[in-house]
Amino acid sequence: QTAQYSSSIPLDQVFLKNSMETIWALQPVKNLFNTDEAATFIILPSPGPGSVYPLQLLDDFLNSFETGDQRKTEWISHINYEGNDYFYPQKYKVPYGSSSVTEYPIVLRLAEQYLIRSEARALQGKIAGSQNDLNVIRNRSGLGNTTASSAETLLSAILKERRVELFTEWGHRWFDLKRTSQIDNVMKIAAPLKGGIWAPYKALYPIPLQEIQVNGNLAQNPEY
Repeated sequence: QTAQYSSSIPLDQVFLKNSMETIWALQPVKNLFNTDEAATFIILPSPGPGSVYPLQLLDDFLNSFETGDQRKTEWISHINYEGNDYFYPQKYKVPYGSSSVTEYPIVLRLAEQYLIRSEARALQGKIAGSQNDLNVIRNRSGLGNTTASSAETLLSAILKERRVELFTEWGHRWFDLKRTSQIDNVMKIAAPLKGGIWAPYKALYPIPLQEIQVNGNLAQNPEY
């Protein structure tokens, strides 16, 4: 934490332009857009959830937040449509149509760096340092210190913390599951909840046909 960056700013200010948590952000260039994230995720009353706004948060994710975690109330909202509640991410709060730019899409922010260092310290066996970094993020969110006290339990706690801190940001969850070799165990449960079927080969995307046609040395990934 320095004069330029702060890990203790209120949660409702994290995703504002020129936030003290921002390390790298992209200046909006589309007319009437602050961020693509808000335009994609915020479900407006009209037309409501459907083909225009097809994305919503599932109960499995909503239930992953600990009691008292302020991120659940500050970064998630919901709409009641035809008697049903639909929950959606609201880290960015300005939907399409605003001519005033108050939010920049953030690529790198300070909280992620604390979580990266916490994980590195756990892998190095630096338990106290790992706990301290993890607690910075937990305390800012209204939670108490972590109870994890070994490298193994800390790595598990960090992965969980990354899920509730970095959701809907740059595919972090997908890459976290891949690099920790947990993707099959998680996706075989998650995919059916989303109306899909999981198979291990799906951890790799298909290589576009046009790329294979350009480069004869490329071979399609298995099962595609």
